[in-house]
Amino acid sequence: MPTIHDALLVLYPAANEPVDYSVVNNGSDQQIVQWNAALGPQPTPAELAAVTQAQVDAAKAVKRRAAASAIFDGADGDGQILRAMLLTLVDEVNLLRQRLAAQDAVVAAATTLANLKTGWATMASARPVPDRTPAQAKNAIASKLNSGGAD
Repeated sequence: MPTIHDALLVLYPAANEPVDYSVVNNGSDQQIVQWNAALGPQPTPAELAAVTQAQVDAAKAVKRRAAASAIFDGADGDGQILRAMLLTLVDEVNLLRQRLAAQDAVVAAATTLANLKTGWATMASARPVPDRTPAQAKNAIASKLNSGGAD
């Protein structure tokens, strides 16, 4: 059975304790002891009891997604580092996609096995894909941060 806090999250997702309401635990039950009238009428015990765990789980998921989105979109350091990491990952994926496109072109243009081998060797030397070190990853992320790309 959902708690009063959980039921209020479902019924009044914008409400915040202790600003909008207060709940006390009297040992065997919980009671709303303060309610902000700006939220509308205080929910009845029947309305609170009608809230299901599935509704609570869905409301908590919405709240978690909103919090994650706020962090990602934020102007503070957390949001900037996340965006810088994402931009660095996108750069790396794009390098790999370019290499795959070049490989596709070599295969499509090949008319013989020897022609394919020559084309592949030429493409591989023109588009190397070296291993990345942690230091290189750190430097790439720092570069995104310092350039303002993650602002």
